[in-house]
Amino acid sequence: MRLQDAGVAAIALDIILAEPDRNSAAELLGEIPDEATRERLARTLSKFLPLDNDEVLRRTVARGGVVAAFALTRGEPNPAPVRHGGFAFVGENPTRFIPTVETNTTSLPAFQSAAAGNGFVSIIKSRDGVVRSVPLVFGNKPAGAEKGEFYPSIAVEALRVAQGASTVLVKASGSDRETGFGDHTGILAVRVGSLTISMTPSGQISIYPTGQKPERYIFA
Repeated sequence: MRLQDAGVAAIALDIILAEPDRNSAAELLGEIPDEATRERLARTLSKFLPLDNDEVLRRTVARGGVVAAFALTRGEPNPAPVRHGGFAFVGENPTRFIPTVETNTTSLPAFQSAAAGNGFVSIIKSRDGVVRSVPLVFGNKPAGAEKGEFYPSIAVEALRVAQGASTVLVKASGSDRETGFGDHTGILAVRVGSLTISMTPSGQISIYPTGQKPERYIFA
């Protein structure tokens, strides 16, 4: 809330809030079997504290500028993540280049809907287990579905929200004769608002480690 009051352009909440807060008074009251006792305690507690911590957070998220997080995974199918922005494509069909998974782990629907954006926090490790690049675009296609959807990383979604953009533009080979020369070279770049980011053919950016720099952090 203090960040919102300070007027920040976007807040990337890179925590997946997949389950209700078990420390909420409402959750604890639910453990009391006697309904009359439960209601009496609820009336008393509500005079001193919020009964539902998740609702307090949901209202804060709904104030604007917050980007929720989800993870793209493999396993049992789950409901698709809420997508706030659109995608547009120039060049070849990107499905042949961008990695795709079948399922995901999302924040609770209330948080996804209240947020201004929703982006994934998934990574792809190299064969030796080292992370050398980060995907900016991923595909999510449930098993048996005719087609899937594309989703932005939380970084791309934060850039979109910060600029008030509605669409992420993905540029692939075949969109520029001077770049592709007719070759199927893959993804070239992603454009978010006024920013264009060059990518690897599979829709990732390389990481250049700089070590920990304290000036990048604001401690609570």
